[in-house]
Amino acid sequence: MNMSSSNHLVINSKEDIMLLQLSSYGRLEYSFLDNTYKPITPPKLYKDDVLKYALTVDKSENLHLITLMKTGELNYSIYKNHRWTDTLIAKFDFNSRIYNTFEILILDEEIHIIYDYANLVNSKLFTIQHVVSKGNSWKQRSITKYILTNGMESFAIDSSHSGIIHLLHSSIEGGGSHIYYTFYNPYANKWNSRPQRLTSQKSSGFRPYILSDTNDNVHALWLDKVEDDYVLKYSRLGSTGKQKYMWKPVNIPYIPNCSDSPIIYEEENVLKIVYATRSGIGYIYSLDGGNTWIKGSKLDIDPSKINTMRISMPFSGAQSNRINRLYYTVDKQLKFFFLDTFNSSDTPTTEDASNILSEKTDLVELLDQILLSQEIMDEKIDFILKILKKEKRSFFDKFLG
Repeated sequence: MNMSSSNHLVINSKEDIMLLQLSSYGRLEYSFLDNTYKPITPPKLYKDDVLKYALTVDKSENLHLITLMKTGELNYSIYKNHRWTDTLIAKFDFNSRIYNTFEILILDEEIHIIYDYANLVNSKLFTIQHVVSKGNSWKQRSITKYILTNGMESFAIDSSHSGIIHLLHSSIEGGGSHIYYTFYNPYANKWNSRPQRLTSQKSSGFRPYILSDTNDNVHALWLDKVEDDYVLKYSRLGSTGKQKYMWKPVNIPYIPNCSDSPIIYEEENVLKIVYATRSGIGYIYSLDGGNTWIKGSKLDIDPSKINTMRISMPFSGAQSNRINRLYYTVDKQLKFFFLDTFNSSDTPTTEDASNILSEKTDLVELLDQILLSQEIMDEKIDFILKILKKEKRSFFDKFLG
């Protein structure tokens, strides 16, 4: 399993579905699927010799794609009215630098590209860059630096309705790895210059993931290394209340033995954290915006059959959903784990509604039985008290007579 998934699924407001796939040979292809995720068109080649790509969708449901080519070219493309338009925006030098992760966002008609690189002479020290374009001009600035953790994801981003970009990254420090948060203020047009550490001094955090939900609360996930084990950790930054804009560690069910990056998404106003372990995959969920968490089900499944996929949906159409990534498997067809909204019709849902209603009905019936038993008990006690009172009066009558 790998968070740098080569697959990206796009679903528009008409529920048209496009799947982009990057092969190990560098072929970037796209195809259209029906609502059961079966192809309705043969794959079309977009480009050959692609190393990395990132994709997002704007409010008008146009696709914005960046591709890093094996030649070092960074291309920016738009898919609109069933046609691609391409623009060369940079040429990178692979002889002196290495590049790791690329992300793209469209915010208020601005294109935001965030990527990281390291010089070959110091290949562990990475710089995260931010490139912004509005119109034909491109401006670049450095965000922060970090020391890469071997084999681990380096950073994750998401954005709020207001245009704030949230960035979570890990970095080696003092012999351990820590999780840091920083953000881009679109009104001041700058990044916070002092990233905030979310992990404690003695902990070691890896594999960061971040989500801004439909209410602009921000949720951070990572794995905490405890001896030879990895335990799921979660922290929340609220957008309202007394602790507004303050990170707060939140107690969640204990999830050890994690083997891959956790993800979080919001589906119909319910938050779900999905985690992978050595023996399968499971989830926990929150009904109150991340303040309290409940342990959901866990599936025993071969980890080699589990992978992740990026998801893009129009921001304006996602009133109760914020989904950027999902775990999935492919048996006879594509199936997403613990997802109800746009799984195919024959895919089991996360929680069977009839079971939930049945459990509620059982609980109500049990409470009714308890109340009925209490009423019967009260009646018996009243009856006994009346008898005792009568017998007590008879006794004193006999004694005094």
